[in-house]
Amino acid sequence: MVNNYNLDDDEKDILNSYENGEWESVENLEEEKGRFVEYFIESQKQASREITFKIDIDLIEWLNSQSKEGDYHSLINKVLRAYIASLNQELRE
Repeated sequence: MVNNYNLDDDEKDILNSYENGEWESVENLEEEKGRFVEYFIESQKQASREITFKIDIDLIEWLNSQSKEGDYHSLINKVLRAYIASLNQELRE
């Protein structure tokens, strides 16, 4: 089934693991989701550092127009992560 998708190596590993029956259902899905959301939020607090840098006004305006509730900080983080991931992908090829 892996051949039907354009998956990276990590995604292929996850799919293979699932297809090999290595996954288990949880009794209380909503509780588990909440637990992992809390873990994620806490890990992001610990993993973040406040920095100051200059950015062009037109970029800030675009980021504000694309982000929910004007939270362009999170969008900047996502954009940077996507850019770094694409660089890493290029280096692997």
